[in-house]
Amino acid sequence: MGSGINPQYLDHQTLVRASRLFRSDDTVPSILLPDFIEKPHFQDVQKKLKTIPWSKETQPLLHRYHRAVVPQALSELFSSDDFLVVLSHVIKRSVLGIRGIDVAAYRFGWKEYTLLHDTV
Repeated sequence: MGSGINPQYLDHQTLVRASRLFRSDDTVPSILLPDFIEKPHFQDVQKKLKTIPWSKETQPLLHRYHRAVVPQALSELFSSDDFLVVLSHVIKRSVLGIRGIDVAAYRFGWKEYTLLHDTV
């Protein structure tokens, strides 16, 4: 099995269009990529995500949520060269040399939160 990224998203024209769409919203840049992960790979990861152990993390002034380490398959997807190529094109910044990405899953329920602060 390859990286798991749908080959359609590795096409140059698609990457250019995706980058343009991402940049079209100045307030909170975002993009929706349907079928980004190939269906068999997605189903495998989805099945593994349903069985991961969650741990509750609480720091009252910052956050309260459940966190879990993701399955190896998903971690490998986000570290794959294909994913980094797509991400680099969409955000227009090179992330190709990045390795060891820390991938985690977060689950929020009733009265769970996180405070975000970012500087530009």
